[in-house]
Amino acid sequence: HLERVTLRMGLVNLDDKTMTKLIENKSIPQTLDLKIREVVGDAVKKLSIDSKVEVEKIDQIFWSLGRSICFKDSPFCDGANIENTTFESITKINLKNGCPFRKICEAYKNIELRQIKESNVNTIYY
Repeated sequence: HLERVTLRMGLVNLDDKTMTKLIENKSIPQTLDLKIREVVGDAVKKLSIDSKVEVEKIDQIFWSLGRSICFKDSPFCDGANIENTTFESITKINLKNGCPFRKICEAYKNIELRQIKESNVNTIYY
């Protein structure tokens, strides 16, 4: 969830070829998956430093956003009638009126980016 949310929001910029693979949910090699995870981790660490919010809290916020409204196949940027989401449990913010990050989210501005999926990699780990 964290990878998908950070990529959609525009916190991480990848080359066009990789972005196309993620949008089309194409399989990628594990080496590329690890590189994407590394740049996502670096972006979250930088955001933590800039915002003075702990990395773990940012991770929880973005992870729960991906689990609650920024779904893999169809994000509900403008809100949905969803109650008791993981995001609301963690942040106390209700998502009925939409994603609280949509005004700064690249995928909200560019509908094609809403199709970004997390890495599709063949591994024994997940």
